[in-house]
Amino acid sequence: MTDGTSTMWEGSSTWEPPNGPESTYNPRLSLRDECMAMIKYASERGKALPDSALDTLEQVRKATQSVSAAEFVEPSLADLAHAHKQLAAVIAPATPSTILLLTNEAKKNIWRYFGPTRYARTLSILAVGALGLFLVLQIPSLSHWVAAPAVLIGLASLLGALFYALFSLNGQLKEGSFDQTQEGTYTTLIILGMLAGLSLAYRVLPSNFAGNATADNASHIEVTFSGPLLALLGGFSAKAVYRILERLVTTLEALVRGSGEEMLALQQKMARVEASATTKTATADLAGALVIIQAQLEGGAPTADILGRLRVLIEKLLTAREDPSPGS
Repeated sequence: MTDGTSTMWEGSSTWEPPNGPESTYNPRLSLRDECMAMIKYASERGKALPDSALDTLEQVRKATQSVSAAEFVEPSLADLAHAHKQLAAVIAPATPSTILLLTNEAKKNIWRYFGPTRYARTLSILAVGALGLFLVLQIPSLSHWVAAPAVLIGLASLLGALFYALFSLNGQLKEGSFDQTQEGTYTTLIILGMLAGLSLAYRVLPSNFAGNATADNASHIEVTFSGPLLALLGGFSAKAVYRILERLVTTLEALVRGSGEEMLALQQKMARVEASATTKTATADLAGALVIIQAQLEGGAPTADILGRLRVLIEKLLTAREDPSPGS
C-alpha cells in the first residue's frame, strides 16, 4: 500500500439486489459505519468500550483518511468484524443497524420533536393532521355536513391505527431494536387497523351499541359505543376485530356445512344402531333354538324330529345371510 486511501475502502456500504446493476457493495464500509455509530452511542451513555475494538477502529480511521501506511497496520475484514461483534454486545439489546439509522436520520431542527427517524416523523405528522381534522369536524357548523359522520369514523379508525403503530414504534426506537425493513410492516398494520375500525363501526357492532358496568354495587355506569369510538377501538386493535370476524365466519361455516354433514352422520348412526339390534335379535333366536334342540336330545326325542329342527334352523341362518336387511 502506498500513501493515500486504500482501494479496499472504495465502493458502497449499501447492498444492491443480485438482479440489479453491478453491485459495488463493500462490507468494510457498512461494518465501519455501524461501528462508528455504536462507539458514539455507547460513549454518550457511559458504557465501557473494549480496547481492541477501539484500536481496530482507529486503524480504520487512519486507513480512510489518507494517512501514510508507515503509521499504521491496516486491519483485515476479520478484525473489523470482530470489533463489530464486541461493540454489538456492548449496546445490546439495541442493534447496530438501528443505531446507525438513528445517527443518520437525526435532525437538529424542530422536526426532531416529531421523532428520531424519518418514518417516525412521517407517522407523527400524519397523526397530528388527522387529529386536527377530527377536531375541526366537531365544530357545530361543520358537524351538519352530510359526509361528516363517515369522515369522522374514517379519521377515528386512522387515529386508532396510528396510535397503535406509534406506540409500538416508539418502544422499539427507545430500545434501539427497530429495523428499517419493518417500515412496510407498520404501514400494513395501519391499513389493517383502518379496515378493522371501519368494519367494527359499520358491520360488526351496531352504532350506539350500549354496555353497562357496575362497581361495588354502588354506582351504575352506562357506556355508549358510538361509531367513531368503535372505529378508534377497531383501529387500535385490528387483531381483536380479526378474531371477531373469524369467529363469525367459523360459526357461519358450521351452520352451512353442519346441515349436510350432521344429517349424514345421523343416518349412519341410525343404520349402525338398527344393524346392532338386528344382530342381537338373530343371536337370541339362535340361542333359543339351540336350547330347544338340547332339551330334545336330553329327553330322548326321536332323531327325525331333531334333524327336522336343525334343518329349519340352518335354512333360517342361510336366509338371514342372503338378506341381511332389517326385518329379514
